[in-house]
Amino acid sequence: KPQEMQNAIKHSPWEFKPIDSKTPKTADGPLPDTEEVSIPTDVLPTIEYAQITPEQQELIDELRIQLGDLVPPVQEDHHMHTDFYLARYLVARNWDIDDAKKMFVAAMKWREDNDIDNIIDNFEKSEYFELITNYWPCSVHKDWDFWTYDNAWVVYQRLGLMDPRLIDKVPMEVVMDYHKYVVELVEKKHAKVVHQKGYSPGGIVIEDLTGLGYQHMHKKAIEMIGMIAHIDDNYYPAILRKFYILNAPYVFTVFWKIIKTFLNKRTASKFEVLGSNKESNEALLKQIIPEKYIPKYLGGTSEYPMPVGGPRDSIEITIPQNHRAVQVAASKAHRHYLDITRASTISWEFLIKYHSIKFSLTKEEDGDEKVLIEEMVEASEKKASGSHVVSQDQIGKYCLIWDNSHSYWRSKEIFLHVTVQDM
Repeated sequence: KPQEMQNAIKHSPWEFKPIDSKTPKTADGPLPDTEEVSIPTDVLPTIEYAQITPEQQELIDELRIQLGDLVPPVQEDHHMHTDFYLARYLVARNWDIDDAKKMFVAAMKWREDNDIDNIIDNFEKSEYFELITNYWPCSVHKDWDFWTYDNAWVVYQRLGLMDPRLIDKVPMEVVMDYHKYVVELVEKKHAKVVHQKGYSPGGIVIEDLTGLGYQHMHKKAIEMIGMIAHIDDNYYPAILRKFYILNAPYVFTVFWKIIKTFLNKRTASKFEVLGSNKESNEALLKQIIPEKYIPKYLGGTSEYPMPVGGPRDSIEITIPQNHRAVQVAASKAHRHYLDITRASTISWEFLIKYHSIKFSLTKEEDGDEKVLIEEMVEASEKKASGSHVVSQDQIGKYCLIWDNSHSYWRSKEIFLHVTVQDM
């Protein structure tokens, strides 16, 4: 750039390190040998900055000046120094330079505060790494390699197959670190294309929702979606080209209403629900993606191993014949009343298939319920059991309660057996 433009660089007042040459550069290695086929834009639109126009270039140059020492005055190989990377912030802020600058500065501060440059190495050392990468049904791992005909990366997910208990067993901060880990691997793929091809095709997510049910729509899952949407919209902007949703069940209409509240309009516009017609879904994907990069379950030839969705087999339960099944609706409770007229022992056994339920034993006293026992019970292969001795002076009305009021969206299936034995 001319010297007068370099002199015009405004230095950032924020106290954090600018990107420097020590940060890992663009991923090495050639792109896969794929025949480049033109994809009709009515099938898959190009991303807004695929080829930078002269008008866009002027705005990018001005943003580079405004960012000062956060980026070099000229484009370098590092993917966060390229014009394509800066363009993403301008796209996310409707090409408003001031807003794009604020967004970029905030993103770089977030990256430093969260040590994002080291998230891939650090997360792989996490005690949860093996669990979450073995069971989260996502195609992104270090050897992940799926591409469209025009070199857009492709991510496959099958969240309907995920055991809902996985979210309960893993701390939310670990789930967020896993998401950052995945997106950083995606960024490496994206950077490779920009570096080697000189254009930005963006990326595609293909979500197969076979198996999605109300059991997936619990409070923690909804909180997780909101946090992921915030991270993606604010710190990894304008990288998504299309998000295809396949085999969406009826429950997804409820889920989608919630998800849309977390997305900005631009991101929401990238989503397309394709329905459950196997032939038409496979035909569409084959217009975009070579068959060798389409998994077999979607009509392709790829045998890339994907996690199956959760450790379901390890927590299968055997239901005793004398246990009856009860569905406890979301935000409701199941009550089992007992009128004890003589000294007795109340005994109970029950199993819960998924997640947790609150169990309690109460006694009616002066028109109120006195809580005698209360505990939160997690899903397990083992039966939860207990007993309570009722002496002659404690006879009266008792109630066993399986309370699901803590779950806004998800019903629970329990298998219970209650006995009363005279003393």
